[in-house]
Amino acid sequence: MDCLLSYYTDKFTSIEGNIFEVFSKFYNLDLSPVDSWLETHFINRIEKDDKTSIQYRKEGNKYYASKDLVKSLEYYTKSICNATVGGREYSLALANRSAVTFEMREYENCLRDIELCLKADYPTALKPKIYFRKAECYLATSQKENFEKCIFEVADLLHNTHTYIDKDKYIEKLNQIRKEKIKSKALDENLIELPTFSEGENENFAYASSKVKISYDKTKGRHVVASKNIQKGEVLFIEKAFIFAPVFKENREFYPFNCKKCTLCIYCNEKCLISSWNECHKWECNGMQASIWYDLGIAFPAFKAVLKGAKSGFRTIKGDHCEDVKKFGDKDDNYPYFNRLVSHIYKTKNAAPYVIMAAVVVSYLKNYTNFFTWFLQQKDCPKTNMIDLVNYIGGLITKHIAQLSSNSMDIGGSLLHYIMSKENSTLKTISDRLGVTDSTTIKKAEEFLRSLQTKCSSLKVLNDSAKSALCLHLAASFLRNGFDKDAAIKLSGLKKSLYQNNLHTIEKILGLDKQLTVSALSVQLGCTEIKELAEEILDKYRAYDTKIKDFDHPQYVSAATYIACKQKSVKVHKDQFITASRLKPRQWKELVLEFEKFAKSLGLGSLRKNKKELTDPVEDITNEIEKVTMKKKTENEVEDYEVWRKRILDEAYAALGMKNPES
Repeated sequence: MDCLLSYYTDKFTSIEGNIFEVFSKFYNLDLSPVDSWLETHFINRIEKDDKTSIQYRKEGNKYYASKDLVKSLEYYTKSICNATVGGREYSLALANRSAVTFEMREYENCLRDIELCLKADYPTALKPKIYFRKAECYLATSQKENFEKCIFEVADLLHNTHTYIDKDKYIEKLNQIRKEKIKSKALDENLIELPTFSEGENENFAYASSKVKISYDKTKGRHVVASKNIQKGEVLFIEKAFIFAPVFKENREFYPFNCKKCTLCIYCNEKCLISSWNECHKWECNGMQASIWYDLGIAFPAFKAVLKGAKSGFRTIKGDHCEDVKKFGDKDDNYPYFNRLVSHIYKTKNAAPYVIMAAVVVSYLKNYTNFFTWFLQQKDCPKTNMIDLVNYIGGLITKHIAQLSSNSMDIGGSLLHYIMSKENSTLKTISDRLGVTDSTTIKKAEEFLRSLQTKCSSLKVLNDSAKSALCLHLAASFLRNGFDKDAAIKLSGLKKSLYQNNLHTIEKILGLDKQLTVSALSVQLGCTEIKELAEEILDKYRAYDTKIKDFDHPQYVSAATYIACKQKSVKVHKDQFITASRLKPRQWKELVLEFEKFAKSLGLGSLRKNKKELTDPVEDITNEIEKVTMKKKTENEVEDYEVWRKRILDEAYAALGMKNPES
């Protein structure tokens, strides 16, 4: 783009006369450099590519395996954005992302990904696992009717599918989850409410408080003045931006809906995606694939302003500033008022870039979209032929670039500042009530709140008080300061289990979760005398269970320590182990049964019965674990076909009371 600007700027600098005539004159010059610039970008356009999607998904798998959930979310999202919508890779990436969101207890986002996954080409053999995850989400969010419906769906799937599925395993799990009892309760969403005007909205000044009005004088032009006394901190304007254009930066939602054609544009939900496509994205999408908008800068929002005006045929308002003083703004169609903003285009010393960028946009629309053909067929189109329409649109884009240069602003930082100032106010209140006065702890909690806001904006079940209490808790733990957890739970408004779950979730999001060790847990629970036995049990269990498991998860350390405490008759409340394991009571019970069977197979069961042996040195169980491991390996070895055939026939004849004639 710099080369283009340099090439054409030498030909003219200032704009004189009618802006539409100036653009028309420029557009009739030799525009081959503009065409070449566009061609170069479109040769290198980035389209959906399943191979790229697979690579991103593999990267996400690596981060997921290392328990970096935030990074895995990022790469699974990239995988989704690059995959063909509705295809196999698209569905697999969605399923993987749902696993992460489920682990982070982002149940609503998990459900959304599962729904999209099931609508796509997801392998039938894997569907039961997804349905169970869906059911557990409904269970966690107390959606009783949806839970029961989901259980019926998975039962129907297992009954009717002819694809190879380990049905017995899933039927057993189905019977277990059917026993779960949930209460019918709606999920509360913590949405940011819009502020309100203290004395209502001004009827003649759209989006403004009744305490302000539009005024005019020759020196200042149009400007806003107070019509009543205004208190400090009072809300004066509540307005959605007239134009939105991306600031090409990786600061996005982790759970977006992606455009079906380009890999760059993502949306917060499907409704937003459809609305954007109908209004503007269908005309900008090809340019996104070719990455032209990044180089065009302010010409991009100027183009989107043109699309706003196109809906009404570029309606205008007659009259001078007196009309604006009487009434300013229209909530149904604000383009006429935007179009009346000053541009200072004739005072600009070098306006050539405005015209050049407008020409690039027009050439793009003409050669890479059917925008002009479509617009000529609309009843509100202001022109009747292609040439006049091209020059008219080019002139408008040039004017809007100048207007935006004088009047636009980036609201991203301002919005984030508003949200953070609101949360910081709550943080101060919660810290005062908890008696947290250490400035270092409070600053660290503020840092965690900011990180939470930018890294994950979808913790909808948490209000500001809960987030503040949790961040203060993490800050105190991080700095090894004392903290009143019971008081924090009360102030958060959460149940104890939900508080603990969200504490672990935020730890993962912020990268604060450390691997739990037997040594750390035994010190935490005051049972250091069982440390060696617990470590012995855990090490042998790792060697025994050869399945792929995440042994970094605290459940295994907790279970090994629990079994060691039982063997040594050390009393520690079971709830403390469940909390440390980060499992639900049902899951904890299943894990303990598994560890008890394992301990019994090693001959450790007798330690509980013979108290005299409790103080004796722990028996070396290396030989026992080797025997168990060898036995398991032998059971898994492939048996010779002839031996297997003879054994099966012998068993069959024996069941009939007959002798195998081949024996």
